[in-house]
Amino acid sequence: MVTHQLPRSWLAMPISDTVSALTTDPGYRFIAQQFEIVRGSCACVGPGPIPDPDLIEWANQIKAQSLDPACSYLAGALAQAALGCCPTVPSPINGIIAAGARDRTLDPGARMLGKLLDGFVDNCCSD
Repeated sequence: MVTHQLPRSWLAMPISDTVSALTTDPGYRFIAQQFEIVRGSCACVGPGPIPDPDLIEWANQIKAQSLDPACSYLAGALAQAALGCCPTVPSPINGIIAAGARDRTLDPGARMLGKLLDGFVDNCCSD
């Protein structure tokens, strides 16, 4: 299993800056930009009783989609956001973010993150 340790200075960076430092893949860069938009505009439904093992398994399934370090980073960021914002673990949805990722990359990890970010918006943000 490949792990990627981020330098401490990266933890203070915006997500899109960190992802840009990790990869040149335009799909992951798009997902990072969309994640920042969602994070800034989502009115969370509220944390739910998501068991830690379920969330860890969910994040690991995302990470397994790609060896790109941006996949692992974004999976962790999305899992952390889900823990504080979602009543249940988000399911993948083919929405506008997924379509944007699909148009930019063939990487299955970025494409899955696009679907899951759409699912996050649908499941975790109030209208």
